[in-house]
Amino acid sequence: MNVLKEILERDLDRINKAEKRDGKPHFNSQFLKNHLWLCISMVLSYILLAALLIYSPYFGLISLIIFTVMFVVMAGVLLFDIKPIYKFEDIGVLDLRVCYNGEWYTFEKISDEAVDEIRQHPAIAQEIKDEIDDIIHKKQEIHFYDVYLMAFDPAKKTISMSQLSPQS
Repeated sequence: MNVLKEILERDLDRINKAEKRDGKPHFNSQFLKNHLWLCISMVLSYILLAALLIYSPYFGLISLIIFTVMFVVMAGVLLFDIKPIYKFEDIGVLDLRVCYNGEWYTFEKISDEAVDEIRQHPAIAQEIKDEIDDIIHKKQEIHFYDVYLMAFDPAKKTISMSQLSPQS
């Protein structure tokens, strides 16, 4: 494993710990607070449809019970939040993980400590350090995808792996 990848993975671990990203569902009542009117309209809609089910000759008690269970399950799902774990392997990958994780690597900023470590590390090529400084000068920050494109993009490969870390 090369030095640059190790630095980026340490920074991702720091982000995962700071934001409590563990990939598990957690109860989050923020949905109720942020979307109160949506929740009220859902309950009112449920009441109206339940009344329709009761008075309709086509549906019976079983339909009402199934509808109620479905409503409770669907409403309950809205109260859970999942924070996916950021992984280096996910950077630049466009598959179903993007639907779940989003393209976090395009907006997640690399910490100043990690940038300083990259700048000061003797095993990282000066070309990469210069490109990082260029991007920071233009955007005032640098994201994981920027570094991935300059150093690890399989389509580009202008920088060889030997330039990223010395061979032992």
